[in-house]
Parts: sequence; C-alpha cells; structure tokens
Amino acid sequence: MYDGSSAIYEMLERRSTVDIIATAGRRILVLEQRQPTRPLFPSLPGGGIDKGEKPIAAAKRELLEETGYVAEHILLLDEHFGNSKIYFHEYEYIARGCKKAVRQKLDGGEKIKVTFASFDEFLQLCRNPLFAVSVFLKFQMYE
Repeated sequence: MYDGSSAIYEMLERRSTVDIIATAGRRILVLEQRQPTRPLFPSLPGGGIDKGEKPIAAAKRELLEETGYVAEHILLLDEHFGNSKIYFHEYEYIARGCKKAVRQKLDGGEKIKVTFASFDEFLQLCRNPLFAVSVFLKFQMYE
C-alpha cells in the first residue's frame, strides 16, 4: 500500500466464453434452454472456450453443437473483459447465413430448443432478466 502496509485485493477469474448472434434469413436464432438447476431461460448459442482453442473456433463449435447450424460468414462483433471484481473474457460474434447441417450434440446437462425471433423480438429479450447473455451485449441492445 502507499503507506507501507499490505492488503489483499480479491478478484475472481472464470473461463473465457463466446456468444453468437446467428441469423437464418431475416430471423435470429434464440435458444430456449433448460439446465438441471435452472428454470427455462432464453439465450444465444455460446459457451466456454476450451483450453488452446481460438475464440472463433469455439464460436463455430458451440453454434454447431447447440443448434446444428453452420454459418456462411462469422465475424467478431465485440469483446469484453468482465468488471472490477470478476475477470472473464467474453467474445460476441455475428454468424450470418446459417443453415441447418446436423443434429444438435448437447452436453448431458443441456436441453435446448432452437427458436427464431425477429429483430424487434430479439431486442425485447434484453428486458428479460433471465436472458443469459453478457450484460455488455444487453447494453448494446438497449442502445
């Protein structure tokens, strides 16, 4: 410390993640998810980045696993680094021209239904407290 004393500052760190805003035609893929310890909640395709995996590869993998869709084009929209108490690197991607390619390959703790929303319906999701996306993305949606 500046006065010569010492103190411990605490901060949590979690695994980096990706979220994908995926479009099929003029609609946006929105997931209805259920997990063993949570009620039904809306989300976007996404999840954790595996050790040694590039964020873009994680975005493509999560999109395919959770929805069965692949994108013609995928690009980085934004990235965030958590807040002053919790560090986590979040990447947000836009995936355009998505087409169904395979069946979903879900984790044992996931039940996911793929739904579609108009742009206006998608923007309204930011008002839903259960919508599981980055708070920074919700801010962007408000803007």
